[in-house]
Amino acid sequence: MESHIKNNNQKGAFFWNSVASILNSFQSAVLLIIISHSGGTSDAGIFIFAYAAANLMTGIGKFGMRQFQVSDTIDKYSFSEYLYSRKVTTFVMLALSIPYALGSGAGNNVKIITVLLWCGVRAIEAYEDVYHGYLQKNGLLNIGARILSIRMFVSIITFSLVYYLNKNLLTASVINFLLAAALALILNCRYRKLYPSATVVDKRSIVRLLIENSSLFISSFCYMYLGNAPKYSINNILSDEMQAVFGYMFMPVFLVNLLCNFILQPLLTTYSELWHNKNIKDLKRLIYRHFIIIVTLTLITVLGGKFIGIYLLEIIYNVSLIPYAHILYILLVASGLNAAMTYSRTLLTVVRHQNIALLGYLAACLAMLIGGRPALKLGGMTGISIYYSIVILLLNVYSFAIFAFVLKKGSANK
Repeated sequence: MESHIKNNNQKGAFFWNSVASILNSFQSAVLLIIISHSGGTSDAGIFIFAYAAANLMTGIGKFGMRQFQVSDTIDKYSFSEYLYSRKVTTFVMLALSIPYALGSGAGNNVKIITVLLWCGVRAIEAYEDVYHGYLQKNGLLNIGARILSIRMFVSIITFSLVYYLNKNLLTASVINFLLAAALALILNCRYRKLYPSATVVDKRSIVRLLIENSSLFISSFCYMYLGNAPKYSINNILSDEMQAVFGYMFMPVFLVNLLCNFILQPLLTTYSELWHNKNIKDLKRLIYRHFIIIVTLTLITVLGGKFIGIYLLEIIYNVSLIPYAHILYILLVASGLNAAMTYSRTLLTVVRHQNIALLGYLAACLAMLIGGRPALKLGGMTGISIYYSIVILLLNVYSFAIFAFVLKKGSANK
């Protein structure tokens, strides 16, 4: 009976986790379509930046702790310690969101408030994530993923409907935030009996937990920043309308990454087992095969973008994009580089060298912070697209070089 329940939970976890991943990947694209057809490019540009800013702030709220919490099989830290640490990081996230919104909004009240509201939505997600991490750790990922899926689906429908009816970005964002808070409270409270009661914890243990998890936080934050780095450079230099145009071009970038995750994610356990058993030969064979998959999917995506992609985006977003077709091709190449970046990060985690890779991520973020705006001023959207692609390419070279060295060392010690 226990085995049957476990199998059902695993099947449910795979299904609901896939649904949540799809909804998370397509949420911004769907909402952007609604805004583009119902409102205008100015609202679309504001939404694109607000959504990207909220994703960046989420990195602070979640603190990269989900993986650490789930893998804490010896219960080094209690659920209460994870819970209180998440209260700290969520508070810091919200506190930092205010000056970030004020600074990036440049006096545009609609933009400032929209950024804050979307940061609020993601703060809710960051806080409930600690509960879902506990569920996953105890074999109940299906419940947490189902809660997230329901909330995101309702959010997409509600925001789309409200914006379509009144063409007001603030109204749609306010209602979306209030509904997200209500749903998170209702859906998570339904399973409150599954969670242990919160107990008083030593503040020093929370500090230790945050320090121990800091490398994962920095890595995750850098990864999330790099995912949308060009959008941060564009803000306050180009208009909201041009931010929207770049956002339309940037939207397909997630495609190769999404396809690769569906193919590669279920094989993470296989990678770990091959490395643990020092089966380097089979591990290399699997890596070569999956690297070819990434390259092939990238080529297909670039060719698809050349022949039908730009025309499809024009239809989807109801705007003329032919003059910017060359930017799409550059960004589709960047999509393959992004997928390779995710892949290399996964491989380095498997061989437990993610901390060394962190230096590369910090350097890449610094390169975008220092060189992003000059590249944009010098070459416009084409300049920032090329610069971004080069930065991600160099990060990949660095990461795969480290992995190749570790693999070679592993082969020698076999």
